[in-house]
Amino acid sequence: MSRPKTDRDVYQPRETIKNGSDYLESLRDGRTVIYHGETVDDVTRHPAFAPYARVIARIYDVIASEESLLYTTETGAQAFVPYLLPQNVEDLKRIREAMERIHALSAGMIVQGPEYKGPVISGLGAAGPYFVPYQDNVARFYTVVRDRRLYPGNAFTDPQIDRSKRPSELANPDLVLRVVQERDDGVIIRGAKMVSTAAPFNHEMLILRYGGAHRLTPEDADYAFIGAVPLNAPGLKVFSRQSFRPPVADPLDAPFSTLFDDNDSFLFFDDVFVPWERVFVYRDPEKADNWLSQTNMAVQLVYGDLIRWQTKFTFYTALAVKVAKANGTIGFRGQQERLGELVAWTQMMKALVYAAETKAVPYYQGVMPNPEIVLTFRALRPMIYKRVVELVQEIAGSGAATLLSSLKDLESVPEIVEFVRGAAVDGLERTKLYKVVWDVVHSDFASRSELTERLHTGNTGDVLIQLFFGAQGMGLDAHYDQVMEQVEKLIREV
Repeated sequence: MSRPKTDRDVYQPRETIKNGSDYLESLRDGRTVIYHGETVDDVTRHPAFAPYARVIARIYDVIASEESLLYTTETGAQAFVPYLLPQNVEDLKRIREAMERIHALSAGMIVQGPEYKGPVISGLGAAGPYFVPYQDNVARFYTVVRDRRLYPGNAFTDPQIDRSKRPSELANPDLVLRVVQERDDGVIIRGAKMVSTAAPFNHEMLILRYGGAHRLTPEDADYAFIGAVPLNAPGLKVFSRQSFRPPVADPLDAPFSTLFDDNDSFLFFDDVFVPWERVFVYRDPEKADNWLSQTNMAVQLVYGDLIRWQTKFTFYTALAVKVAKANGTIGFRGQQERLGELVAWTQMMKALVYAAETKAVPYYQGVMPNPEIVLTFRALRPMIYKRVVELVQEIAGSGAATLLSSLKDLESVPEIVEFVRGAAVDGLERTKLYKVVWDVVHSDFASRSELTERLHTGNTGDVLIQLFFGAQGMGLDAHYDQVMEQVEKLIREV
């Protein structure tokens, strides 16, 4: 087996991203983003990408301007707090509060911003022993991303071609990402990964493997690869899905989809060179398959969502209250029941975050959120999110279906304002309110958001099965026997 080299810096010339201006400039690095059949010259200026890029730039400005969001690393760098490797519960609290600060900028609508990947990358860096003999590469990747405040992405799902077959059984062996050539200075990879959220805006792409039901065999060794590539790597092509930013006359006609659509992407690796220094797992099927269970990265991915859902559900509840007041239905018992349920789901999110944080468990040289609590949320999330969206839709009723095409309509025909007013708000405010309702629970942006929130951490059935076996569910018959033994003893004694 080839061994990693450590005598050169393959992360140059990437500089530290100190503020929003640095971030926008860093995206002009020659990356290949394909949209509507054309290569995007500059994602910071293209209408399908520029709004989100500017939002991330604003996040970088906030990070740079607030001391509580930064900490000094052992190298002397000023790093973003979510990239801290936590040593105790207080560190976890500090990380969570920094993430909450960033989530507040988008009401939790940005699914995978710079804060989201912090705990994932720190978890990767801490798990060096798992990645032997490439542990030094993993540590270096973590340090570079952390110290230079890069915005990393990840891609681990294989294309949905034929899930009944292992990669090596497919007619075309290059459809799933694999190593096609080994060189003295690194490897060449070819194939695809799907559903990489925010890829056009990332600096580094962490390539993992999640093949679903099939585990790799020795025949699949070429596919047993984990590593990292820069987004401007020659041969890497980023195919963005259709932007969900509607062509509106006024940005307030669709405020959330205008700002926060993060362009999920399909990644095609067309003979991309990866230096040994960027290889973390190579031709090791067991390690390529087991990173989910042997590191805390999956837990951190889900925990980040749990933290963000507090903010998002709080906004959904506030939106529902505003709608009920505007329509004069806040006093209706049915509406109050629905609002009460929204409050309950929001409070449950906060309780789960608190429990996972305060019941932290050891993780290599630090600690991690309680995995049992976090993975329980992972199993329940599809049902919870669907119900929360349904509640907002029910409270708002059919009013979103009869909206004026734009707020501009009220300017051109002012007399219509009186006819679209609510019980407690004028026509302009009610129209703006229902534009938000449509944007976050009915639009294309909302549909994509629901799909992501419910399914992006795994197939629902697989997740439930994993939780069952992870909780040693097959041993519950022994628990039944213990309970019945105690009950029968009580019957004899009382």
